This record gives sequence, C-alpha cells and structure tokens, in this order.
Amino acid sequence: MKNEACGTGVMEEDDILEYPVQDNTDAEAEKSTGPLRRLTTTWFLGPLRRLGRWLWRHKALTIGLAAVLLAGIFFLFSRFAAGAGAQSSYSFIRTTTLQRTTLQDSVSTTGTVQSANVSTVTTTLNYSVTGVHVQVGDQVASGDVIAVLDTSDLEDQIERKQNNITKQEEQLAKSNEQLYQTYTDAKDNYQSALDEQAEAQDSYDAAYSKYKNARDAYRAARNNITSFQSEADSAEASMLKALEDYNDQKEKVDAAYSKISQAENDLSAAKSAVSQAKTALSQAQYDAKTAEAEASDDPTSSTKQLAYQRATQAVSDAEDNLSRAQSGLDNAQATYDQISQTITNSDRALASLKTVYDNAVSAYESAQKAYATAQSQTNYTSLQQEYEQAQSSVDSAESTLTRAQESTSSAKKTMDRAYESYEEGSSSSALDDLREELTDLQQSLSDCTLVAETAGTVTSLNATVGSSCQGTVATIQDTESLKIAITLEEYDVINVSKGMTALITSDATTKEISGTVTQIDPTSTGGAAASSTSSSSTFGAEVTVQGGSNGLLIGMNANVEIIQSSTEDVFVVPYDAVGTQEDGSQYVYVKTGGEGVNMTFEKVTVTTGESNDYYVEITGDKLNEGDVIRSTADLTVGIETVSDTVASDGANTGNQAAAGMGGMNFGGMGGGRADAAGGAPAGGNMPGGGM
Repeated sequence: MKNEACGTGVMEEDDILEYPVQDNTDAEAEKSTGPLRRLTTTWFLGPLRRLGRWLWRHKALTIGLAAVLLAGIFFLFSRFAAGAGAQSSYSFIRTTTLQRTTLQDSVSTTGTVQSANVSTVTTTLNYSVTGVHVQVGDQVASGDVIAVLDTSDLEDQIERKQNNITKQEEQLAKSNEQLYQTYTDAKDNYQSALDEQAEAQDSYDAAYSKYKNARDAYRAARNNITSFQSEADSAEASMLKALEDYNDQKEKVDAAYSKISQAENDLSAAKSAVSQAKTALSQAQYDAKTAEAEASDDPTSSTKQLAYQRATQAVSDAEDNLSRAQSGLDNAQATYDQISQTITNSDRALASLKTVYDNAVSAYESAQKAYATAQSQTNYTSLQQEYEQAQSSVDSAESTLTRAQESTSSAKKTMDRAYESYEEGSSSSALDDLREELTDLQQSLSDCTLVAETAGTVTSLNATVGSSCQGTVATIQDTESLKIAITLEEYDVINVSKGMTALITSDATTKEISGTVTQIDPTSTGGAAASSTSSSSTFGAEVTVQGGSNGLLIGMNANVEIIQSSTEDVFVVPYDAVGTQEDGSQYVYVKTGGEGVNMTFEKVTVTTGESNDYYVEITGDKLNEGDVIRSTADLTVGIETVSDTVASDGANTGNQAAAGMGGMNFGGMGGGRADAAGGAPAGGNMPGGGM
C-alpha cells in the first residue's frame, strides 16, 4: 500500500508492499533538505568502519565515486533551486538474486616475491681467486665448489708451524722424564704408608675385639644388678618425696599457729567494741527518755524540742554502731574458729606424713643393702675395671691408626701433586698455542675452497680470477621455495594469524596461487605503508607459496588476499538489504511481482549470521534460491524528485537528470568475497542510459 499521508512512495510495514512509479503531478513537494539527505543515505552505505576500510583498499574507485557524488550534489542543488512544484517518484530499484554461495572475510594487500631459502657464500680471507667454478644463473647443490683461493702462502705458514711444534715436543719429552721419576718415588712412599696403616688397622682390630668382650661382660653384670639399683633409686626418690611433703605440711602448721594469735586479738577487740556500743546505746536511750519528758512538759519550747530530736538521732546512731560492732564480732569469731580447725587438721596431716617419711627411710636402707649384696655376688667391680682397661687399649690403638691414616693421606697428596706436575709437564701452554695456531691455519686452508651451503640458483657472484674477494662471494636462492613479503595495516593485523590460507595473484600469472601465512612481526615497522596516506602503523608479515613457484619469479610484485573466515553454501545479501525493526528482529524485502520500478515486495523476517565488510549471511524459512531481494531496506532509496518545469524539447528536466545518472551497477563492491562462481551477487541497475 502507498503511504497516502506523505505521497512520497515510502511504504508502510504491511506484508505485501507495492512500489509503483508515482505521477509527477500528484506528489507533494519534498522538503528542501530531502534530496541531499537521500543521496547521502544512498552512497554512504553500511557502518562507517566498513566504508573507511573499503575506501582505503580501492583508492581509484574512491576517486570515481567522489566525482559521481559531486555531480549528484550539483544536480540536486540545481533541482532544489528550481523552486516550488517539485514532485517525487521511483526512478530505480536495485535488487540482488539469492544464490547458494561461499561467504569469505578477507584482507587484501600487496607484497614482493622472495626466496624462502637464501644462503650466502662468504669469506674473511684476503687471498686472490685462482678459480671460479660457477656463473650467475647456474644451479648448484649443497657442497658444490663456487670458487678457490690462492693457498701457497698458507701452505708455507703451515710447514713452518709444524717444524716449530716438533722442536717444542722434543724439549717437553726430556722434562717429562724427570717429572715421572719424582712421581714414581712419591708413589713408593705412599705404598709404604699404606702398609703401616694396614698394620695399625690390625692392632686396632685386635684391641677392639678385646674391648668388645670386656664391654659385653660388664654390661651383663650391670644388667643383673639393674633391678636392685632401680629399687634403691626408687626408694630414695620416695624417701625424698615424703620428706618434701612433711616439710611443706610443717610450714602450713607453723603459718596456722602464727595466724591464731592475731585471730584471738581480733576477737577480743571485737567483744570490747560490742560492750562499748551497748553501753553507749543504753546512755543514748536514757538521754532520749529524759529529753522526751522535758519536751512534753514544755511543748512550746523550741530548744527542748530540738534537744529531743538530737537525742532521738543519737539513739539511732548508737544502734547502728552496735550493729556494726556485733557484725565485726561475728566475723572475728568465724575467722578464729576457722583457723582453729585448720590447726587441728594440719597437726593430724603432719603426724601422718611423719609416719610415711619414717617408712620411706626404712625402705631406702633395705634397698641399699640389697644393691650392695648383688654387686658382690656378680663380681661387678672386677668386670668394670677390665672394661675400663680394654677401653684405654682400644683408644690407644685408634690413635696409632689415626696417625697412620694421616701419614697415608699426606703421602697420597704428595704423590698426587707429583702426578699433576707430570701431567702438566706433558703439555705446554706455548705448545698448545702453536697447535691451535696450526689448526687455525689448516682451517683457513680448507676455507680457501668456497662451497655452497644449500642447493639453489646462483643469483649474484662477486669473484674473478686474480682478484681478492672478501665478504659475500655469492648468493644462492631456492627459486622453487618462495614467499611473499607483505605489510598489514594495524586495523587488519589483529584479525590475521599464522596458518591462515592466502590467495596470490600477479600480472605475470594466469591463476590464483595458494599460500599460507607463516610469519607476522610482533612489532610495528613504525610508520604507514609507502602507498598509504594514513598515519596508522604497519606490520611486516610473510606468506609462503604452496606447490612450487607456479610461475612467480623473485622480485615480482604480487597481490595477496588472506582468507580470515569462509562459510560454505549460504545465502548472502549486501548489509543494507537487511533492516531492523523496533523489537530488534531483522528482515529483507523479497520480490513478489512486477518489473522495474513497478516491482512489489514482501517483508520477510530473517536471521543474520557470518559477515564480511560488505555482505552478511541470512537464513529464514521463507527464503529460496532464486528469490529477488531488494538491495536496500531503506525505502527512500531510488525515489527521484523531479520538477514540473518542462524543457524546450518537451522532456521533463527531472527525468533527463535521472536518465543521465542511470545504468550504474553497484554490485560487487568490497574487500570481502561472496561468490558462487568467482563473482559477487548480482546488483540491480538504474533504468536509463549510462552516464
């Protein structure tokens, strides 16, 4: 249905939408800013990030688009200036046809072909070349001779060095004979020390055997009387414990007796205080009765009344004093009774502990007698003396053995030092230096034959017969093992990783060549790419070419497309073909009939999936292969504002402008890939002639 409220051709959100060409005489004039707003919406499609990346990679096309944009702006302002009476209608509707395809997200860049296996033949020798065995372009194997240097001077040096070494070796041999004799004498002394140590060891072993027998006999006798010793020790401990308990109790009794005297004094004082308080109370009571009688006889006398009150208060105070005195007497009596009972109990306990102590003394004396009898019966004292004598003998034998061992150790150290001197004399640092120099000369002689370290093609050669050639003599590169050295922008490098597949093309090859990302520099090169006007940093990377050279030559420029992701057998549409409703659901417009600007569409709910910079995957139950999808969900795209003013040839000026801009194909733009047979999904064309 047409939106009758505005008459601009913008459709309401019914299930079936119609897009007829509007009658120029029936449409309302657009607002003054309408054309510029719709043109901006049409050309700046998708998020700003995707547009920026696409413009970065397609600079030539960007310039062309800028020119078209300027022309469009000029045209629109011309129409805007035409005055009132402008009307709108659809001049074009772009569409795309659904096909099962592969959606790829990729990064495109350029690089230079290099060999993945490069080696150099170098020399530090300053000798003239006597022979060159290869030319640039020759194929060589590892170990093939590249060039030969003059060795006559080296051979003379080697001969002189060998003669000098022979003389040094003869002198060293004479010195070694003397050192060897010193070592032999030290070895004999060491053997004598070993013999003396063996004799001392035998003496020690015999003494130790006697000591062991005496020790065992002594221990057996000691074990026999151990129980008696234990009983005597136990009895002694019990006696000492009983004495300690008795003394402790005695101290408690003495302390109780010292306290009872003070308790008696306190009790006597408390009784005296009670007696005095009773006397004072009686006197106060008497005085109160007297004052009461006088106050009754003369009730008007304030003096007598005051005297009576004071006498009454004195009685109360005397009663309080008597109460406190009686309480003190009760406490003093209780303390005295408690201490008296403590003395009685302590005396009884002291008598009991005295009996325990007397019994412990008797038990200890009996145990001591039994222990002495056991010692006499086991000949314990004699066995103890024999054990101590055997201990002294083994100690003496051990000292003799220790001295013999020290002598042996000293003799061995002397022998070892003599041997070390002999070993050191067998070599000479000066002689070693000569031998090392000879080895270096012989290595230099070998290095005069320059050979290839790897197989490949000789790509540079810096050697001619009769001239010296220090440094790099030849460069050998494997022309069948290639890589592409590329640079990645900082906003691309975060999405690229080693192992990703890459597609390589060049002006010299006719097919895409497979490659693999094998290296990404961890740090930036410090600036933007040479071909870029951006200030963003770049990162170096390498793509290894798969399957040989495939027609690529070292030094060629190559285009590289790194595949970040690939989704097979899906429907894809341009980003702007998908609209979003207020509830967050997404939709596309599917053609239901009509042709050209009279096509009708149905809003179909879809779910989006994978995407690249320009295309997005869609799925939905109502989608079928071959469906025609409106390329933008913005229904204002394609509306053309025209003027009622008619040109002199009878044609409407607005239609002329529309015809002038028609025929532009907007399909296939983008750095990403969405293809079924190598191309992008089809895009709709504006009706009319080309620009």
